[in-house]
Amino acid sequence: MDTFDYTLNSRDIFKAIIASAKLWVIGGLVLIIAFGAGLPQIVKDPSTDSLIPPEQPSVVTRDQAEDLFGLRDPIVISVTTPEESGLFTPDALETLYLLHRQIEGLENVRADRVQSIISESRIYGDSDTLYIEPFLDAVPESQSRADQIRDAVFDSPIVLGTLVSKDGSGALIVAELIDQSLAEETYLNALEIAAAHQKDDIEIQVAGQGAVSGYLSGSIDRDSRKLPAIAITIIFAIIFLAFRNLKALVAPLIVLAGTVAGAIGLMAWLGIPYFVITTALPVVLVAIAVADTVHILSGYFERLAARPNANRSEIVVDVMSDLWRPLTLTTFTTMAGFIGIGLASSMPPIAYFGWFAAAGVFFAWVYSMLVLPGILAWLKPAPSVMFKSGQTGIISTHLTSLARWAATHHFAALAMVLVIGATAAWSAANVRVERSQIENFQTDQPIRIADETLNTVFAGTSYLDIVVTSDEVDGLLDADRMTNVAS
Repeated sequence: MDTFDYTLNSRDIFKAIIASAKLWVIGGLVLIIAFGAGLPQIVKDPSTDSLIPPEQPSVVTRDQAEDLFGLRDPIVISVTTPEESGLFTPDALETLYLLHRQIEGLENVRADRVQSIISESRIYGDSDTLYIEPFLDAVPESQSRADQIRDAVFDSPIVLGTLVSKDGSGALIVAELIDQSLAEETYLNALEIAAAHQKDDIEIQVAGQGAVSGYLSGSIDRDSRKLPAIAITIIFAIIFLAFRNLKALVAPLIVLAGTVAGAIGLMAWLGIPYFVITTALPVVLVAIAVADTVHILSGYFERLAARPNANRSEIVVDVMSDLWRPLTLTTFTTMAGFIGIGLASSMPPIAYFGWFAAAGVFFAWVYSMLVLPGILAWLKPAPSVMFKSGQTGIISTHLTSLARWAATHHFAALAMVLVIGATAAWSAANVRVERSQIENFQTDQPIRIADETLNTVFAGTSYLDIVVTSDEVDGLLDADRMTNVAS
């Protein structure tokens, strides 16, 4: 008796939904527009720092260093030559000098925080005098002057190995940015400047954490536009081939739009950044959301093939009454899995991925239960040529044969499962965890090649900032304390 009442109630609910089908469809479209309106204001955060909780001591110290010293992720321009001491020629030093001045003039670059041997000075002294002389205050007009600059640089450990390679074949220009959100534009401007000064014997490359973060942010933006579109195109092609009915494409389109716009739009309205891992979220949601739609469409066309003259709204009610419970159970178990990720992860991007994936799955369920029945009742798709009464499809035939084989060959089926499981476990144990931002780029991309050059020829692109403080004003201006710092 309970089961009968239960079924009766579900039929009444779906009859009520179908009776006001247009209202539910329009309401679903309004929600898509409302959540989608937040998408333009979403903020991208491609940095690896975002993986660390803000209360971690390393993050607190980093923020302290930024506040005290104005340290920001820089763009780094390298000028390299194929020979040792090849930098110290009038031609190469002129290139370095002109590059420095032009980078200094970029709108998003802090002119007072551009460093190279053009901005730095040599400090030396004798018994009673301290001398401070710029390394390069003008373009050298002769090789003898270039040699003097080389001798001064090689006599200054503070720049050798950092701003100038130890073999004298190259030099760096390090430029801090004003606004990190404009890093990609600044990186592209720096590339244009570098291209204008390229010569046969002088190679100019642009990299640095600021450039990598900026370019990665742009890549995330491009991928987030491209990947869902590719996934949806493939899915719609498969759905069309499966049902051969154009009206059958409308329901998945609205369900997918509601799912993705709901999850990502909610992120935007709540001010949650779009991280590197978030790029995968729309594709994951598209794959999950379309599953319920395919089940409902299959049920609709199967019943329509068996009862071609039946009322279409009644068929929709029959399908939803049969499928709502298993679809709801799979939805909430999937949500539970993603919520588990949100609860268990200590890294904010992964935790947010879990929470908003769960939200997206919930949106998919809402649109599948409330909007999709209205669409089917409203559009009344005609019978599909892929579904015929009394006939079993090719896929169903093969899957049935596979199930029968497994039922009669228990040990062989179990052995196959164990082999697959062992292979999966071995593969999982050999997964390499890579956190480097530069690994997100292909090996032949200019920014990755430039990064490898900086790490090979120079001191590298990543820095360890150590903050040393004193409780007293000018407390570090003490010989013993400075000796301790130096050691």
